[in-house]
Amino acid sequence: MRLLAATGDFNALAVGVFACVLAVTLVITRWAAKRTHSATEFYAAGRGVSGRANGIATAGDYLSASTFLGYAGLMYLYGFDGWVIGLGACLSFLPVLYLLAERMRNAGKFTVADVLAFRLKARPVRVATAINTLLISGIYLVAQLVGAGAVIEALAGISFPVAVLICGVFMVVYVVFGGMLATTWVQIIKAVMLMVAGTVVAIAVLAKFNFNPSQLLDTAAENHPDGNAILGPGTYLTSPILVISTGLTIFIGTAGLPHILTRFFTVPDSNAARKSVLYTIGIIASFTAIVTIIGFGARALLGQGATEAVGKGGNLAAPLLAQFLGGGDGSVGGDIALALFSAADAKPTDPSVQSKASSDPGGYNAFWLDPGTRLATVKGEHRTSFIVEPTNGKVPYTPDGLKAFQAARAGMNFDGPERRALGERCLLGFGSTSGPPMLPDVYNNNYQIVQSPDSVMILVEMVHDARVVRMNGKHLPSQITPWMGDSVGHWEGDTLVIETTNLNPGQKAHYGIKQRFYLPPTGKVTERFTRVGEKEILYQFTVEDSAAYTQSWRGEVPLRRTDDHIYEYACHEGNYALPGILAGAREQENKAK
Repeated sequence: MRLLAATGDFNALAVGVFACVLAVTLVITRWAAKRTHSATEFYAAGRGVSGRANGIATAGDYLSASTFLGYAGLMYLYGFDGWVIGLGACLSFLPVLYLLAERMRNAGKFTVADVLAFRLKARPVRVATAINTLLISGIYLVAQLVGAGAVIEALAGISFPVAVLICGVFMVVYVVFGGMLATTWVQIIKAVMLMVAGTVVAIAVLAKFNFNPSQLLDTAAENHPDGNAILGPGTYLTSPILVISTGLTIFIGTAGLPHILTRFFTVPDSNAARKSVLYTIGIIASFTAIVTIIGFGARALLGQGATEAVGKGGNLAAPLLAQFLGGGDGSVGGDIALALFSAADAKPTDPSVQSKASSDPGGYNAFWLDPGTRLATVKGEHRTSFIVEPTNGKVPYTPDGLKAFQAARAGMNFDGPERRALGERCLLGFGSTSGPPMLPDVYNNNYQIVQSPDSVMILVEMVHDARVVRMNGKHLPSQITPWMGDSVGHWEGDTLVIETTNLNPGQKAHYGIKQRFYLPPTGKVTERFTRVGEKEILYQFTVEDSAAYTQSWRGEVPLRRTDDHIYEYACHEGNYALPGILAGAREQENKAK
């Protein structure tokens, strides 16, 4: 087992904030330990916790990593159905209020087992209660250890098992030395921190949409593959039976949580017990509203491109949103926001787990991808597709065109270096970044346009392609097919129009990570560059070929000016990787014989 994670970067600022919070909780534990001298003080905080304090602490118990980040993640992934689950959590305290709170306090005991054993046969009741308590608490404990361990792993760069061990040690210290008094105040601090941090993030999200919830929800729907369907039921809870069973589980399940029920032994009387539940319901109701804004805000601002980063359960949606609003990864505000959301519930890819020899090691992870910083907006409209015609946003292939695309993809095999993708061979950018048409892909989506009296040069940052457009010229003979085709341009008013023919046959399969389509050598691409603002060019393109497509198709992409530099793209993937790729293919062939 390695102490340092292979990909863990030590985030000094975030670790510092995290350490300050940890230090405060340890000071509270020491303070509580000095005041704990009897069983009543250890198990029930001397029955002296006020109703308000106990209500906040109970909310802190319930607002664990799984509830806070889990509900936000569900709303990011599924929208309304995630909200329904969060609402069920709020309502689940009603049975606790009307059926349990007062009765538990009046029993004057320390545990649920003590209460049940008072009127029933003690031995079987205690055995059954112990089994249930260990089972329920064990599941909760594992979830919390995984969540807290993932945060320490991410912030400090240490391996996940060691991070979990550290978390476990501190949890034991809180309970063993501080008892219920320390646990109560630690939960109060956690609840206050989560509510304050959540409120700040929620306000920041609403500010992005002029404090208009309708605009927030509409944008979230635009950035979800299911569209407006996420604003209603059915994306996650797909049947009435599933809705009812999930609702009952949450609604009734809270009344069986040992760490929640034990809290009612800490208040001085039954009136304080009832009051504490009312405070808890109020806090969780506010929490539900906050998490709703955060969940839909993450979908609206982070978009579909963050799906991989937030994890399969969406549990990193809230921390990533907080980091985004704070200024992004590496910024002071972003690091502080990440640290304050330190009750993370999702375990990122564990770098200490090595790939098996027979498994696919994968390619790019989220570190390398550049999803952009805002939604594509053309003429005031948010766009979810490059293609505007046909209106379904899909390339209108003919049957022959689709077969040709499939054949071109099948031709990218491991028979030799010439059969590998152009980007892998460092000849052209991935997908269609080099153009035409010029479309963003995984990263390095920058272009530099240089004009002279008789030509225009478009420098593509990806693989450093330089595309030269001859102005007011004639096309080359059809048998000459350069990379990126033969481009001839002219001006129509303030719009630069570029017509490209003679497309290279080796470039017919535009096969990237973010966009994949077929462009036959006989096709024609017409591009239009129109300045629509001081810092923005509207890029429009039309692709034509009667054999490959049922109709011409058009697309639009906004190009925004940046003051950053364009760096030389020193592509070495082919230089270093191709021998290994081809050698691996030969090894697989030999094993198959």
